[in-house]
Amino acid sequence: NSGANQTWNFTGLVTSSLDTIYFLDPATVPAAASISGVNLVTESNEGYFFLERNNSGVYTRGVASTFNGVPVLADYSPAQGLLPFPSTLGDNFSSTSSFSTTVFLGLDTNALGCQIQLDSIRLNRQSTLTTNFDAEGTVQLPLENIQALRAYSVDASTDSIFIYAPNAVSCPPFINIPQGWSLMPDFLAQSIGLPGGS
Repeated sequence: NSGANQTWNFTGLVTSSLDTIYFLDPATVPAAASISGVNLVTESNEGYFFLERNNSGVYTRGVASTFNGVPVLADYSPAQGLLPFPSTLGDNFSSTSSFSTTVFLGLDTNALGCQIQLDSIRLNRQSTLTTNFDAEGTVQLPLENIQALRAYSVDASTDSIFIYAPNAVSCPPFINIPQGWSLMPDFLAQSIGLPGGS
């Protein structure tokens, strides 16, 4: 429930997976030097998040992760607002940001009898994070109780994935990739674990 004086009882919580978040000095993470304003880095199973903490809040400046085994570094412009200071029950905020990053693939493979060469992919994201601080109270955990302010956040993102083919690929009826940059075909996105080209 939302509102004041809530109690969230997680004393019977059973661990199903573990993802430890480490807080790091940016000087120990080489990629942090290529993103401006970073003064805090978190590392988890999802990769590195490059953050800026200042008197007005905490902001996401960038992300480093892997895309099907390929390292990806995304620089948010402007920085994505994550947590404004101070925040109290009933506060709301919204922050819009975007990034565009290009990753070299060097893919040269044969699929369905067609030779497919893909040089690079470009990932574009526009994201609006809307947060409502809608509840406060006590979180009861197996080992301790913690006073908490709950932030209900919705991240509405639009992703577009483009590919660069040095040569056109035409293998009807499934594969038709023009030379140069084009939106990644859905079948290709799905074959590498993505929901679609856009």
